[in-house]
Amino acid sequence: MRYWKCFNCESKAHHKGLCRDCTEYDENGKIVTPVPRERVDSTGNRWVFQKNPVGESRDMQMMKNKFLEQRRKKLTKKQRSVVEEQLKQLAKDQKLAQEEVGEDGIFEIGESVDEEE
Repeated sequence: MRYWKCFNCESKAHHKGLCRDCTEYDENGKIVTPVPRERVDSTGNRWVFQKNPVGESRDMQMMKNKFLEQRRKKLTKKQRSVVEEQLKQLAKDQKLAQEEVGEDGIFEIGESVDEEE
């Protein structure tokens, strides 16, 4: 539900407009100092407009890339299984590399070169 709230007297309403309690009128019923209600969220804070990311426009290059991606040949089952195996092997190699990192965060490659005694 949408709520509008007057932050002077804390009254809520289901419609926007002026707060009748806080707005000052003259003898003829004309508005002297208007006090508008402000839209609030479910917690009672001022509502902040957020742009909808779904409605963003796409430029021509993005649309062309998407079109070409849809028309590209799909991988066969054998090719897909090879790619999956490669990804599994890559994950294993990364896990081993993380285990071999030293206490100081340096990954040592090769043998250390020390003076022979």
